[in-house]
Amino acid sequence: MKKMYFLVIISMAVLSLSTVNAQVKAGLKIGADFSTIRFKVDEIIMNDSMDFKRLTSPRLGFLVEIPLSDELFIYAGADAALKGFKYTDEREKNEKWVKSEEMHILVSVNFPIMAGYKLDLDGFKVFGMVGPVIGWNTYTTNLYKANGNWDNSHLTIGTEPTDNYKPIDINVRLEAGIEISRFQFSASYTHGLSDLMTVPEFMTARPSVIGLSAAIKFGEVDGGRRGGHRRR
Repeated sequence: MKKMYFLVIISMAVLSLSTVNAQVKAGLKIGADFSTIRFKVDEIIMNDSMDFKRLTSPRLGFLVEIPLSDELFIYAGADAALKGFKYTDEREKNEKWVKSEEMHILVSVNFPIMAGYKLDLDGFKVFGMVGPVIGWNTYTTNLYKANGNWDNSHLTIGTEPTDNYKPIDINVRLEAGIEISRFQFSASYTHGLSDLMTVPEFMTARPSVIGLSAAIKFGEVDGGRRGGHRRR
């Protein structure tokens, strides 16, 4: 299943590049994510009662932007990121219960494919885009600090009922920002559409991610050109 999704994405990217190669813009993108995972049992959201906090983590990836017109474009790419949450709990250490700082972490590679619109404001552009994001979950753990020492509890990814999370999740992302020359600055919100849990009859889990990003695109930029004429 993982290979199938990956091959579909690569095939779409190669097809797009082969048809509009002269117009394609590629670049690097970095950012910070503020994520959580919303757990629900019998329509009751458990996050509030457990006092879960959003996890702050880095994100790094690349982008491909394919213009369809002066305003419309297709955005695709891949990024490595963490999803999860943090909270305070207690653990038994040396026959005593001590306070522990917990971080629940899910490492994933995300593949966004979005449709976007740009508005040229003479000197900079504003843009917005929306579309699906396929998440490929590769590793998960529960990291905790008790008595000043860090340790972790092993979790698993797979399709068996004994696994903690599924390897693939489907999300939708809404992103908006500004573009100045080859630089982009944006904010995004990603909402989980599919359930992360392997046994949804017991509990459901969906990620929720707020992101801040900066990107640089390589190659030529239009420099304010429109329709083949330079503005004056």
